[in-house]
Amino acid sequence: MSKMGRKNLSWVTLIVFFVIAMVPLLMFVGCGSSSSNTGTGTVSGVITDSSGAPIGGATVVAGTSSPTAITDKDGNFTIAGVPSGTVSINAISPGYNTNNFTVVVFDNTTTTIYHPIHLPDIDDFGNAPMMTNAGAPFSGGVFAVTATINATTSCLITCTIVDARAELVGYGVGTVLNGSGSTYTGTITLPASFVGPSALIKIFAIDNMGRVGATLVVVPVPGASGSGNFTASTINGNWGGSAEYHRAAFGGSDRVGDKRRANLSFTMTPGGNVTGKSAIVDLERYFAGSTWSVITSSFNGTSTLIDANLGIYQMTSSYALSTNRTLNLTMTGKLNSATSPSYFVGYFQATITDTTHPAVNIFGHFELDKNLTWATSDLAANWVWSSFIRTSSFNLTYTNPFQYNSAFTLNGTGDITPAGTGEETLYATTNTLGTSTPITVIDPSLGIFHGVMYSSTYGTNRSVTGLLGPAKKHVLGFEVTSKANETAYGTFWGSKIATPPHYAAADFAEKRHDGALINSIWRGFYYVTGSNHTNAICYLSLWMNPSGNVVGGKISSLWGSCPSVTRFTGGSLSFADTTDGRVSGSATDGSTTFTIAPTSPRNASMGVYKERLVGDFSVNNGGTDTGFFFLARTLIE
Repeated sequence: MSKMGRKNLSWVTLIVFFVIAMVPLLMFVGCGSSSSNTGTGTVSGVITDSSGAPIGGATVVAGTSSPTAITDKDGNFTIAGVPSGTVSINAISPGYNTNNFTVVVFDNTTTTIYHPIHLPDIDDFGNAPMMTNAGAPFSGGVFAVTATINATTSCLITCTIVDARAELVGYGVGTVLNGSGSTYTGTITLPASFVGPSALIKIFAIDNMGRVGATLVVVPVPGASGSGNFTASTINGNWGGSAEYHRAAFGGSDRVGDKRRANLSFTMTPGGNVTGKSAIVDLERYFAGSTWSVITSSFNGTSTLIDANLGIYQMTSSYALSTNRTLNLTMTGKLNSATSPSYFVGYFQATITDTTHPAVNIFGHFELDKNLTWATSDLAANWVWSSFIRTSSFNLTYTNPFQYNSAFTLNGTGDITPAGTGEETLYATTNTLGTSTPITVIDPSLGIFHGVMYSSTYGTNRSVTGLLGPAKKHVLGFEVTSKANETAYGTFWGSKIATPPHYAAADFAEKRHDGALINSIWRGFYYVTGSNHTNAICYLSLWMNPSGNVVGGKISSLWGSCPSVTRFTGGSLSFADTTDGRVSGSATDGSTTFTIAPTSPRNASMGVYKERLVGDFSVNNGGTDTGFFFLARTLIE
């Protein structure tokens, strides 16, 4: 590939996804509203990812500013003080697409949303509004909020900031920020109900593509009461869990980003001292696949009680990940109880500095449980995993990049059971899958596991190393697949499945908050690796109804020669196998046909979280182009 081709392959990751997940703006139950309505009610529900797994630490916003709530570890939320009438609800979390809808709220009544609110996963968030120089000094009963906010320049159209706000977390007062150039300002008046001793100010901005940038500022409030049921020692004890975050794409030949997880285990002791250790799946863009690993590090830090009434705490630490790399971490969240705390959820932001590479800023949400440990028996379940090959010396079948799925059952000792009954979709036909080394938890304090799978059909061995999440229902890690002198490196993520099969035709559609299935939008790009227009990168979207029929979508050029399809008028997608998620089908406008999973050694699949459609394609474009496509579920074209 030419240098110009490589440059644009990296660049395309910054433009093919127009909506990123909104960052969790750490807010809690009890906020008021700027509405002129005098009557209020309550709204409750649950937030999940596309697979139905709950998202703890997500933010739910009622109205244009507040009131707001943060979800608990099971994804549940309750928002009090919502103005009666038709109210807009916005659910947001880092790395996920926002989900916005309306509900009717009645005075002194709880409106329960009975169906889960799904947040589609978004793989690239690198184009969120950038926020710097944020502050909110307090004087004379007023917080003077200021921030420098800039929209990304990586837009197909001009990116602009359409909304910027600041909120005093937990007290229902906030302000719209007015901008002059990139400087935004506003004021928040301290309410009489404030108990302090410090205020948590949340600042966020939204651009015209729906992407959100956010930050938190802790401000001392001299003279404010510190009364409340929570104390600095309430959070003391042993804690374990995960911080989940998303990373931008690797660059080079990689065209998608990653969901990442860092597992934590630490002890908080009197005096606000924190000692613990972390485990991070380390596969940065500048590391060769052969050096990917789970990095464990010990750290020290401090915890501070910010709000004794709401139970908001902040933990900070700075520690070495390696000789050259340092992590500066801030975790801000809410403890669930002042008398018997069992979990701590919230928002984190961190900076990784490296003496040989540029600094990296990461943000996400975390879930910590009291006295949490992991065991091999926690892996016993039905599983579906998605894998993504990133670099390979294999033949065409393993050419990177490529997603494939695995479905299998692990017993209490980490073996696939019955032996040889697992299946994987690396080829166009399903292969059996077994374990040559049991998949076992090798560090109970951090949830690190390791094992080796094998396919007797093709004589391949697949070594997997990763982290088990705090709910013990999700895994994430890296894999090395080998056969003779060939090797492939990739990442994987997976979920426990209560009752197979995991997939159904309805997964092509979007599920509304009332449970109704509606048309969905899948969009991203395809990259031509062979035939006529090699190295062309084309924008692709597919609009699909609950039956899997294609009812719209388009193709346009991002780089090189691409067909022009203004609207698909026909076609359909279906699952070739609902257990492992293999997908086939086509979309057409009558003259141009885009075919998914044409006859080849490879295939296409839907990711385990049901937010990706990835695989091989062919399209007639002055001949036949073939290659790789990547689509992410989204809510707008």
